[in-house]
Amino acid sequence: MKKILVPTDLSPNSKTGIKFAIQFAKQIKAKLVFLYVADVIKPTSWSEERFKTYSKEMAQKHDVTIKKFVSQVCNEKQILKDAEYKIELSYNTPKSIMETAQNKKVSFICMSTRGAGKIKKLWGTNASEVITNSPIPVIVIPQRYTVAPIKSIFFACDFAALNKEMKIVQDLANSVKSKLKVFHYDYLLHVPENLKKLDKQADKFRAKSTSFVIKRKEMEFSLAEHLAGDIKKDKPSLVVLFTKQNRNWFDRLISPSEASEMSFHLKVPLLTYKKI
Repeated sequence: MKKILVPTDLSPNSKTGIKFAIQFAKQIKAKLVFLYVADVIKPTSWSEERFKTYSKEMAQKHDVTIKKFVSQVCNEKQILKDAEYKIELSYNTPKSIMETAQNKKVSFICMSTRGAGKIKKLWGTNASEVITNSPIPVIVIPQRYTVAPIKSIFFACDFAALNKEMKIVQDLANSVKSKLKVFHYDYLLHVPENLKKLDKQADKFRAKSTSFVIKRKEMEFSLAEHLAGDIKKDKPSLVVLFTKQNRNWFDRLISPSEASEMSFHLKVPLLTYKKI
């Protein structure tokens, strides 16, 4: 059975990620694993035994807290009954998230892009670090997203590994019974031979529920800006990317930027896979 890891910082803003994960789990028939990472550092004056006792007490305390928190968000009794709860005591939240995901053999990590209050900036940083380093697919949920079933998927594809990537994304679309629209941006779209080649590749996958949109990539606009415009027009339920992008690129992608009016503030869930 598939599993979805859902990290939470127990803040009100993290509820959106939990709600999306519950909806997604119902669509793909997956089990949920809720994770809370408590920031615990051993004081230098403490003995190993004292710290071990303290850590055990903290884990028990947080276990009660996370279960109570999730139950307030979710009224799906069967999902709560089947769910797992994991407490990690660590000062490195992204590392704990990724290690737990691998140990639990989950299919996806699902997390909100923001926490609350003083940890707001930190939680956003955690999300971008997990996205750029996790070998397991990551779904990030925008802060003000209204949860709904996935009915349409927007897949931004560079065609470099089309066969392998389309298999993964079409399998996902089929599992949630969703329409799939593949977007490709190309500098050389004005060259007839290039357009013909792209269309021939796309023809292998075009179907009743799968369509392709092949567009010219304008030099004056970044990929994020192209995506922002088309996502706004298309209004998909989920955006999918296979990427090797660096962390700074994702910081701009999932967060509003005070320095640029052209920043891409994602308003729908984003699913990222490591580039094949």
